[in-house]
Amino acid sequence: MKKIKINNKKIAKALSLPAITLPKYSSNVINKANGYARATRPENVSQVSETIKEFRDDITVPNHSYEEWVKWYESRYPEAISKATNEAWDKFQSVLRSLATVKKEDIEAWERDFIISKTYSGLMVQDAIIRLIAEDLGVPSRLGNTADEQKGIDGYINGVPVQIKSDTFEQDNHNERFADGIVMIYYTKDGRTGDITFSYNVEDFIK
Repeated sequence: MKKIKINNKKIAKALSLPAITLPKYSSNVINKANGYARATRPENVSQVSETIKEFRDDITVPNHSYEEWVKWYESRYPEAISKATNEAWDKFQSVLRSLATVKKEDIEAWERDFIISKTYSGLMVQDAIIRLIAEDLGVPSRLGNTADEQKGIDGYINGVPVQIKSDTFEQDNHNERFADGIVMIYYTKDGRTGDITFSYNVEDFIK
């Protein structure tokens, strides 16, 4: 079986879509400004993921070409592009004004946070989750020692051994077995923000 992965640029090329040219570095900033302003929210431009399906299923459209899509969409949402453009532009100007205030010390603070703090929090996330659960329940906890780690135990919450793993570990190692009595807690990490999401059963720690 052959597996093929194509990115958006290849899809656009295959469909002969028009390419746009933007000033260097500006695309990411425009994308951020658009997101901050929520300029392309459904109230402005429709739920476009559903709108394109309506277009595709419209039997009155002969070929469902790109040109027909442009005409079809703009006839139904004539103000959508201008609304989104105006809101994104206003936010873009606000972003530029804010960026103009950035000092070298701000860059240093960002680099320190990225290199030092986020590296530490990324590797020590197991410890943080154990402490947060224990604090939430109002029970004692402790981190595992070397002997515990050899048994696959990251720590204890109210005396109950726990192992903390990312959800990617769960997906990649679904056949792996763990020692009986160890409570497994899986977390999800947002690749964009670094935020951690996890859940647990109170009954596992409070009898």
